[in-house]
Amino acid sequence: MKISEINPYIRYARPSVLSENGHLSLRIIYDYEIIYIERGSLSLFYNGKNYECGAGDFILLCPGVEHSFKVGKGGVSQPHIHFDVTHTKNSERIPISFKNKDAMSEQEISDIAPNVFEGYISSPIIKVENKAEFLSAFYRVVATDNKDDDLCKKGLLIQLISAIAKNNCPDIFSSEVTQSRLASQIKEHIDSGAGLKMSLDEFASFFAYSKFYLEKIFNDEFGEGIVSYRNKKRMQTAKQMLKEHSVTYVADNAGYQSVYAFSRAYKTFYGASPTKDKKGIDR
Repeated sequence: MKISEINPYIRYARPSVLSENGHLSLRIIYDYEIIYIERGSLSLFYNGKNYECGAGDFILLCPGVEHSFKVGKGGVSQPHIHFDVTHTKNSERIPISFKNKDAMSEQEISDIAPNVFEGYISSPIIKVENKAEFLSAFYRVVATDNKDDDLCKKGLLIQLISAIAKNNCPDIFSSEVTQSRLASQIKEHIDSGAGLKMSLDEFASFFAYSKFYLEKIFNDEFGEGIVSYRNKKRMQTAKQMLKEHSVTYVADNAGYQSVYAFSRAYKTFYGASPTKDKKGIDR
């Protein structure tokens, strides 16, 4: 992640009050969310761990990370901001998610933004050193009667993102770490299934780097190209899908333009046609 890459899009920014014992079911979000616990408390389940969050805490929820929460006694006041770190051509289209990953379509899974903080911030309760300054910028973004224009709010959000990074993960701006992290984000995007149908040009558009740069850093990190790795994962996914679905269905959902193209690629990779493998599985 580079400072020059921070070009945020504010999806939603509002004050919010939740009633006592209110509950948010298990979900993942496409974007990032900053929450300030103004009053009250909530129990947060985040990435497999439980956290007790109280008044004065700032919470950062990241894209693709499973979480849920339950509101404590007396309710909670929790103004919050949903945002993309980088404004893309899809930012306006993508909504706020209240689904978990197993309920999402392939398109919805592909809409999950790369988590630039993954590997840097382990706890959702973030450190804020200059709280007064951070709160001032935060409240100006969430205030519904704020006279600031959109450009001003965007600038304020950049201040918040910068403060989060500097206070919680100062190495994130290191170019060496960035290249390794970016390569891992590409791999994670493919492993999740979101990148199985993407071309190299689409990876370049999604991650906002040239395809030649992405190929280089991925090969440096993992010893093979993006397309080679994607194709391998496609084949592994296809073999699993054949256990429950037809060859035609698997071809359509593994990113191939035709059954013929899929069958040819499958036979080259495994040495047997998908039809033959399917018959063996069904016996």
